[in-house]
Amino acid sequence: MVLAIPIAVGLAWRTVVVAPRQAATARVAAAVEPTGAALKRVSLPMLAVPAFGEPSPGDPQDEPAPLGSEDATTLGQLELRLAPMLATAPTVADVPRLLAPARLARGQDRLARLAWEALLSSGSGAAVEEARVGLAVVAIRIALRREGEQDRSFALERALGHLAEVPEESPWADDARFDRAVALVLLDRNEEAMEQLDDLSDERSELLSQWMSSR
Repeated sequence: MVLAIPIAVGLAWRTVVVAPRQAATARVAAAVEPTGAALKRVSLPMLAVPAFGEPSPGDPQDEPAPLGSEDATTLGQLELRLAPMLATAPTVADVPRLLAPARLARGQDRLARLAWEALLSSGSGAAVEEARVGLAVVAIRIALRREGEQDRSFALERALGHLAEVPEESPWADDARFDRAVALVLLDRNEEAMEQLDDLSDERSELLSQWMSSR
């Protein structure tokens, strides 16, 4: 009887923790390549999103171009395969890391926010910084839908708070700088926004400059 207890505990551990983690890891590995390719074909106007293509010209209030049928199918299948893993394998950070941008690409901002929040909890290092940028993007998009100036400003300040947590040495620093500039412009803090331009790539700096001059 005494020996049976640790054996039962070990079996339960494998069933409840190890097996779901292994299944999640395998599903993520199979989804990385097709999902990454599909997301690189997505871009948001005037917002830099982790895993997406480069920001496109336009207004940050605009929605991205509709997904192609093949990409829509790929991202829809990803949701079906990985979404249950958020609950069964919460420590596998690559699950929300793939799900969050895929959800945003499909116009599911709230679900994308939940996935990036899960990544914030389960990830570390660059993954956490990636989640911060993603949450900032969602906050900016929420702000643009607010009618009240106070609510809009509050959401934009929340976005800036997330972006302030992304260090300069982060692989997501350039995305953070771009989105910070956009949020600052939307808050009518243009001088602060201009300070971000020098550290951006020429293409992104020019895109921001053109957008700011057109407002």
